[in-house]
Amino acid sequence: MTDSIAHTQLFEKFEIIQTLKKDDYSAVYRALHIYLGGEIILKTLDTSNLSDSTLLERFKREAKILARLKHKNIINVLDFGTYSHYFYISFEYFESKNLREVIKDNSLSLDDKRRLFIQLLLGMQAAHESKIIHRDIKPDNVLVNRARELKIADFGLASVESDSMVTQKSSIVGTPGYMSPEQITGEVLTAQSDLFSAGIVAFELFTGLNPFLKGDIGSTINAILSYNDTLFAPLEALPQDIREVITKLLQRGKNKRYNDCGEVLQALDYTPEEVLVTESMKPGLGLGKTSLFVLLALCITCILGIWIWRSAAHQTQQNRPITDTSAVTNANQGAPAQTSPMENADSHKLPAALEKRLDNATEKNSPSNEAKPQQAYLISLVLDCTPWATVYIDSAKLDVTPVRQVVRLTEGKHLLKLVHPEYPIFQTTLNVKKDDNYFARYSLDSLFPKIRFNISPWGEVWVDQHYIGQTPLKKPVSVTAGKHLVTVTNPTLGKYETWVTVGKGEIVNFEHRFEAESK
Repeated sequence: MTDSIAHTQLFEKFEIIQTLKKDDYSAVYRALHIYLGGEIILKTLDTSNLSDSTLLERFKREAKILARLKHKNIINVLDFGTYSHYFYISFEYFESKNLREVIKDNSLSLDDKRRLFIQLLLGMQAAHESKIIHRDIKPDNVLVNRARELKIADFGLASVESDSMVTQKSSIVGTPGYMSPEQITGEVLTAQSDLFSAGIVAFELFTGLNPFLKGDIGSTINAILSYNDTLFAPLEALPQDIREVITKLLQRGKNKRYNDCGEVLQALDYTPEEVLVTESMKPGLGLGKTSLFVLLALCITCILGIWIWRSAAHQTQQNRPITDTSAVTNANQGAPAQTSPMENADSHKLPAALEKRLDNATEKNSPSNEAKPQQAYLISLVLDCTPWATVYIDSAKLDVTPVRQVVRLTEGKHLLKLVHPEYPIFQTTLNVKKDDNYFARYSLDSLFPKIRFNISPWGEVWVDQHYIGQTPLKKPVSVTAGKHLVTVTNPTLGKYETWVTVGKGEIVNFEHRFEAESK
């Protein structure tokens, strides 16, 4: 299939060769650097209509962290910066599959698996020595080429260790099936948390099984928090050193694990020759004089990119203090109700459209401004939401669900809001009392009525002048109960507009058939 965007020029210096991935806000391309003449991977983020400000923070974090890391087992960032309302990062072109695909191919020998495991540890060791914790080590974020060279990618959830982290709890981030116990319970994360995740990846690499992955998120979390030694039965057929290493990596108590990657490599009796890739193993990957010139030019571009990035970041970054919080978790109060990686929701300015929706909702539905005692109390707040939501208390952003935090609130009424870009804003009132706790589980799909669209032959759909997408839509559109202006357009067949009333709990079928104009 021909890529319709191929040969399009972006940001005045990249020529698109192939679209690898694309959604409403971000895209990943295989591209040509016009000035340097070399192939790269280009990742872009359109901030003009961004519904979740944490996406921008994750994007910027990945660029800044990767700029600090230069290692053969970590994907190399070449250039990053801004152009109009876009942020972009360019990476080295590394023709590869992710480790999950490689494992499914079932083409790895035991020696191949050992080499890949060692390379994973070497890449992690480089990151940890730079005080960087990846926090999302999993097969999808590990790339492998035909020569069995490995590179760790996607540092969007990574954190940089600092002295302040020693006494602070952490927000819950990561992918549930690959999280350490302390990651689930919101404890302070260290390199040993990444080592637990690497143990799961190694288990899967050598046996083809994730030992903790169950039918739902709650069962998966419970498996990580409460397994016994029968978990290690599939490892019995492996060499003793591999078996013992994986078993020690997967100890629930981090003090029972290895302290760092160096100890793991020592236990494996690692030698550099084990992962040495010869030219005969790298078909068509040799470097000529032209490639060396390109590499030098790319290094110069990277230095310039860092300067541009820092200038842009200084102009765009906004820090807004929020409620004094420290994270706590009670593992028995329910498991996270979220299937995608969970991002740390730091305090950042929302896109203008969503900020306006929040402001309007606050003005319309805020509790009465009755006098409240000045005394503030520590309240344990446990919130789960499906699929997920950003949590606000009195319009101050708190975190992304699942939330397990202690918040400091005055006694009385407080406005709780759950915000997800594909749903209306849900809000309710918290009645705070001294020594009280608040636990709640929400399903956004069950909170709102819906409109199901059936448009023939097809159409672009707007609800209350908010663009929904092009039919056929993947699922019904959630709306608030009441009257809504529905607009459907087809560039060839015209426009249709009408009002639709939806009652609480209803699913309304909206059907429209465009008729071709008679000649």
